[in-house]
Amino acid sequence: MASAIPLSATLLFSSAYGSGGSALQSPREQNNTVIKTIQILQSRATTGAAAPELFSQDEERKNNMSKLTKLTKPMPRLPSAIVFSESMDGGTFKMCMDLGCATANMQEDKAAFEAWALCARAAGYVRVELSGNGLPQASEISKPKRLHYNRFLYRALRFAEGFAWFALSPDLEQKAKEFESKELLENNLFVSAPECEASLVGNTPEAKKERELIRPRPLDALSNIDVSPKYHSQLPVGLFYKEVKNEAAIFPGDKAAIDIWGLSGNTFHLVELKVGKASKLGVLSETFFYACFVRDMYCRFHLERKASADQIEKNYRGYGELVKANINSVVAHILTEHKRQQLIAAFAVLQECKLDGIRFGNLRTLSELEKRK
Repeated sequence: MASAIPLSATLLFSSAYGSGGSALQSPREQNNTVIKTIQILQSRATTGAAAPELFSQDEERKNNMSKLTKLTKPMPRLPSAIVFSESMDGGTFKMCMDLGCATANMQEDKAAFEAWALCARAAGYVRVELSGNGLPQASEISKPKRLHYNRFLYRALRFAEGFAWFALSPDLEQKAKEFESKELLENNLFVSAPECEASLVGNTPEAKKERELIRPRPLDALSNIDVSPKYHSQLPVGLFYKEVKNEAAIFPGDKAAIDIWGLSGNTFHLVELKVGKASKLGVLSETFFYACFVRDMYCRFHLERKASADQIEKNYRGYGELVKANINSVVAHILTEHKRQQLIAAFAVLQECKLDGIRFGNLRTLSELEKRK
């Protein structure tokens, strides 16, 4: 039976991947086929047109491509590092990542598996599977790559817990669970506390916008609640074992931080801010990780017991308020300068996450926020 990508396998992917298509194609040709197919089906999905049987026969595929490519819209180049394929019945979308992908920064296209999984689900795939190509044990990787790899395993495990339609290969699942049991379930975890206030002189567009948004309270329109006592910026998300020093790091912590956050009762609200060029879909991976990190480190593992009295007293970036709070839930939002259709559809799927204590709230643009003030 011919394999066909579902009608809604839309433009939601912004990278190029290898395909499980014709064995006669070279890897480059396979990647081009998948890119064109996704672009085509996205365009046709918006009109309700029927999806062509693109992989039934090589000649038929070429004919369909030549007829439909003119309908596609420009798309960013997709990372070829991740290998994509689908099941014979077209219902399962598969991703295979090598070590280069697993140790990259999570906001890079080649590392942002959550984004592509959400896109695939929005596109109509019934199931999404993630596997690794020759991924080693974490202990076999040297730092600093090991820190990104640890975070990759953590993200993969939490994402599988949050979505019933997403699954890890047995080998990858075993590695992720082993990481959790050896590292996260230890009772000696520390997060990196701020040692000073966030920079007041940063000149990047995001730094300027953060300063503008955290006062005087314009973000209340984003979360639909009154966040009290105020918003803060740049909360570090480094994780360490026993003590905060580079040698004891578990996750990357040099610059990783939650852009904007605030408390409303027992709820922690975080905002991932993207200013400038159209946001990459990696913002979904970042937002998912930050929500999981706050829930696990401040709700489940009670790290307020591990904060020093000096850190609490100085209250840099609101850290003292945070560790004193009795947080029981996290709500995550995304605020961008531009809101692409791909991001809208994928975020809608993210809002279906079933992780206890986590909810994904709103995706809005800066202009929309201004209108709601």
